[in-house]
Amino acid sequence: MNNRFLEYLSWIPMKVYSKVCGSYFPGVGNKLVIDLNKIGIDDSFNFYVNDEKEMGSLSSELRCFRIREPNNLKHYVKFIEKEDVLLDVGAHFGFFSVLGKKAKKIIAIEPIKECFYLLNKNLKENNLTDKTKVFNLALGNGGYLKMDQEGSSNLSKVNAKGKIKVKCKDLNYFAENFDTNLLKLDIEGYEYEIFMNQEVPKKINKITMELHICLIGIEKSREIIEKLYKQGFYVKYLIEDMPLRFYPFIQWKWLFNKLTWCKEDLTLKDALRDIEIGRGIKYVYLVRK
Repeated sequence: MNNRFLEYLSWIPMKVYSKVCGSYFPGVGNKLVIDLNKIGIDDSFNFYVNDEKEMGSLSSELRCFRIREPNNLKHYVKFIEKEDVLLDVGAHFGFFSVLGKKAKKIIAIEPIKECFYLLNKNLKENNLTDKTKVFNLALGNGGYLKMDQEGSSNLSKVNAKGKIKVKCKDLNYFAENFDTNLLKLDIEGYEYEIFMNQEVPKKINKITMELHICLIGIEKSREIIEKLYKQGFYVKYLIEDMPLRFYPFIQWKWLFNKLTWCKEDLTLKDALRDIEIGRGIKYVYLVRK
């Protein structure tokens, strides 16, 4: 039995589950209860999504499972501390802003204007409006960026030929104007341009990012890690998360432990080696020494 056929078989439960929960039972509605108890955290919160049903969309995953990126979320919640000022780049509907509710202040930036209704609604629903500032911006070097919205709203990408023109600010702007010290980054491969074209301001001493090795390639991924180590950061957590196609079995702990891992306090040599292991997306948490 070849690997391609095994891969095909492994997607069947996910496709059936997604079809049933996302399409046949639309009465589930768009106001969901996100249950963090599934990942060992005694908490839950209300969260609004839209009608997107394709696999890979935040709305579809949350409607089906009430959770996503389980290993990443578990570490993200404990990474946030009460004195942090969180800069949530690519805030979308505010999922990681709400998860970061422990932070002293949250600066949420989102380039796609259509996301703002649910972003603000989720912040209000979770009593975070007073300590959150929301901006229709992208992270860049100043000026403007062009973007395309490809498929679901959480997969929008920077594209020089894109039809969406968005004003952008650099990291220094947010560090100086809002004293941000914790950078959360999920920008679909544009992380290479961010880190290679500007230094991380000294005020920023913590970073959590989705590293899209599958989009930018292993060499550029290694360059990002090397540059951050040169600026005094080290990898606190490097996470391989559960593949989407196994989410129907997310509560099978033995399977979860087999498919996911987290490596801690890595040297540069170990970090460069371990980002090549496994899947093409890694969740990387860095702390400045």
